[in-house]
Amino acid sequence: MFEIIARKIAAIACSRPKIVLFVALLLTLISSLYTVKYLTFNPDRNSLISKEKEYNKRFLKLMDEFGQVDNHIIVMESDNTDALINAAEQIAKRLKNSPRLIKNIFYKVNKTDFEKKGLFYLDVEELLKIKTDLLHTMENRAQLPQAYQYEDIFAQFEHSLTQKTHAQTTDDSNITEDIDRLIALLQDMNNNLRENNVMPESPLQTAMQAHGGIPFSPAAMAFGDSPDTAYYNLFDNGRILLMEITVNDIDGLLTGTDSTSFIRKQVAAAKEMCPGVDIGLTGTVAMEADEMEISQKEMLYISIAALVGVAILFIISFNSIVMPLLGMLTLLCSISWTFGFTTLAIGYLNLFSIVFAVVLIGLGIDFSIHLMLRYTECRKLGHEKRDALCKSMENTGKGIILGAVTTAISFYSTLLIDFKGLSELGLIAGTGILLALISTLFLLSSLIILCDKFITAEKKMFPAASLCTPVKNWMFSIVVSCKVPLTIVSILFAIGSCFFVRHIKFDDNLLNLLPPNLESTRYAIKIIQSTGTATWFGAIVADTPEEAERVSEQLLRLKSVGKVESIASVLPDEQEKKVGIIKELKALAQTIPIPGNAGDAIRYQELKTILERLRFRLTFGKNMGLLKEGSGPLADRLLILNNKIDTFLRNAETLPEAEIVERLSKGQRTIRKHLEYLKHGMVPEPMTIDDLPYGLKERFVGKTGKNMVYIFPKEDIWTEGKLGEFVSEIRSIQPEATGAPFQIYDTNRLIKRGFLIAGGYTLAIIFSILLLTYRNIILTLTTLYPLLLTILWTIGFMKLFRIQPNPANVIAFPLILGISIDNSIHTMMRLNEKEGLWIHQTSTGKAIIISSLTTIIGFGSLALASHRGVSSLGLILAISLSCSLVTSIFVLPFTLSLIHEYRKKCTRRLYGEKAA
Repeated sequence: MFEIIARKIAAIACSRPKIVLFVALLLTLISSLYTVKYLTFNPDRNSLISKEKEYNKRFLKLMDEFGQVDNHIIVMESDNTDALINAAEQIAKRLKNSPRLIKNIFYKVNKTDFEKKGLFYLDVEELLKIKTDLLHTMENRAQLPQAYQYEDIFAQFEHSLTQKTHAQTTDDSNITEDIDRLIALLQDMNNNLRENNVMPESPLQTAMQAHGGIPFSPAAMAFGDSPDTAYYNLFDNGRILLMEITVNDIDGLLTGTDSTSFIRKQVAAAKEMCPGVDIGLTGTVAMEADEMEISQKEMLYISIAALVGVAILFIISFNSIVMPLLGMLTLLCSISWTFGFTTLAIGYLNLFSIVFAVVLIGLGIDFSIHLMLRYTECRKLGHEKRDALCKSMENTGKGIILGAVTTAISFYSTLLIDFKGLSELGLIAGTGILLALISTLFLLSSLIILCDKFITAEKKMFPAASLCTPVKNWMFSIVVSCKVPLTIVSILFAIGSCFFVRHIKFDDNLLNLLPPNLESTRYAIKIIQSTGTATWFGAIVADTPEEAERVSEQLLRLKSVGKVESIASVLPDEQEKKVGIIKELKALAQTIPIPGNAGDAIRYQELKTILERLRFRLTFGKNMGLLKEGSGPLADRLLILNNKIDTFLRNAETLPEAEIVERLSKGQRTIRKHLEYLKHGMVPEPMTIDDLPYGLKERFVGKTGKNMVYIFPKEDIWTEGKLGEFVSEIRSIQPEATGAPFQIYDTNRLIKRGFLIAGGYTLAIIFSILLLTYRNIILTLTTLYPLLLTILWTIGFMKLFRIQPNPANVIAFPLILGISIDNSIHTMMRLNEKEGLWIHQTSTGKAIIISSLTTIIGFGSLALASHRGVSSLGLILAISLSCSLVTSIFVLPFTLSLIHEYRKKCTRRLYGEKAA
């Protein structure tokens, strides 16, 4: 059948070469223009998954309810927290200037959003402590106007202490309570003197310290006295600040590349204004955009390098310029047609299919090499150009068509994988192989007819190349003489490789695929190292806040779960208990007048004198043995008070008096602010979801009112086995869980299972085609023999070179079947033409060597990519093609020769025994 097809195509090329050339060039021009105008690039990994898959349906529902959940994340790092906050504000200000692209910026929560109901974020015990403080204030409210300033408070205590000493009373309860309050007050005063002071650790103020992470700690939602107006998303003790950016879905497409570029420009501007802050962009969207951008650039350079490398090898191998030029023109036309087909059928290239041009450069040229070498051989034997072409097409054309069909099938087998990323690559590359076959059979045949006089008249470019022939013959003779040990070693290595199969493990780690030098990759790793939390999280959608809280409690019991966040994370707990207490606090505060001197500056010299007198009296009592540690609660407290006074006075000596007055006065004004808040600013009603600010509420509540539960892993999910453990444990509780880790886990399983199926189907189809072609089971199995060795050798070398299968390079395995069988087919068909022929001595052998080398150059160039998934794909294919070359040119002929010799010996022995 294939001979008839090849013969008819040769007749067309011989009779109408100019028409064929015109049509081919016209198609090339149309395809090129159409591609340039309409072909796009799609960096979104999620769009490569079929919408019919159940796990993807869950993820799409999540996105429909909550919007885009994979966002940009800006990472800012500095030892100066104020510098971090300044950088964050600068970037936010710039980003807000583009509301069409930027939907939301989440890096802080304004204090005013929580102050009215902030007390609900305090514990019941803290609220009761505030109540006790207020009751004590009420008992002393007559003295409050005179004892509000720090100096008045300590003066009053000194007076009370003198009266107690003179009275020699044994009732120490009141003075003990006063001392406790003074100790706490001195601690606040010491804190106020610090350069980056922390506000007093009273129950009202401990609540203002923000939790490191999104969302903020419930305790952070009470009111505080920081000069800042917001709680910032700080990590690592204030050294890391994270800003999460949601972009708008413009025109139905998430403009990841555009938004990433825009945000990076604002980051660059902020870096210039904030030189002490290290700023970088990461997040799923940025990583995908970076991955596509660098892949586009590298694939262009790699394709050019592969094209140049193939051309140079072509020229050297043919020792001429005309034939290689014709072959390269044929290849470029087929690549252009494939681009046109891709634009028409799909419309875009994805992160996987972008490598197809390199694939065609390596594989598409093989057909031209076989045809041209066979044509050259026929012309040397004296055939006219038409006869030479017809004979070449009849003999070699059959192998070319069969090899192209089997190779295309190996690519088309990826259509059985329900993962668009790889199935689209298979569709494009498989069609590209067939288009390269058509280009070779029609266009190259026509070019050969039209340029025959230039081909035959061309002088050799390298006259000295003829001197290499004896050397090659000598080397081949040595290899042939060692055919027995070489065959044995090759089979033993294949058998040994069988034991490596179970040790090869699939690498799920996406960070191991991406280029390590990418900014988004580096900062993703920095987030994990600095915060202990990755940007990847699982998600569960609950119908009500109560369900979200119940699910959260279940998830926290799992050993693989480190943190769970839901609407319960930002709403206060035990609000029913707190309502009554807070109402009492408000009522008590109403009875307390605010002193008239509450805003006055402190009189530091007076305060210093009083504290020095108190320190002297307490130190004297200690030295005289009147105050002994452990002698009683009062003595113990007085000793602590003495230490606090001494610490304050020593700290004050290091600062100018004006600065001391400013800092202490600020702390003193805080007390007035607290009283005013309790009297007028507090709302004693439970906090609800509607009280949450925009940005925080939307993180947990969807557009139809459903609630999101975020699930963060306890350990790095990219450690071997941790991703599967994380997904499996969560699904044991909530089978409907989704999120990026689930998408990655299910997609990887889909790819692995799909390639096993695709490989099985490819092998079965190849076997069927060979059997129909040969109509002989022995010849079919013999042709498959080098393929089996190639697969096993490749596994062995992968183990030796420590190359692991991953979502990017796993496509190599079904491709090995289709590509490697091509060499076996050409070898077997040429050996069948003449018995006892060594394949390396024929033009077919030379064609196999040259085509294999060009394919190795094409695929091997992928190993130069910084994208480690693409690089490993290139390495595996280069290794497998090298193995295929050796098994087809040497191992297969050697094995057949040894079998043939063994059969001859058996025959002679049999006839010898009969003669005897």
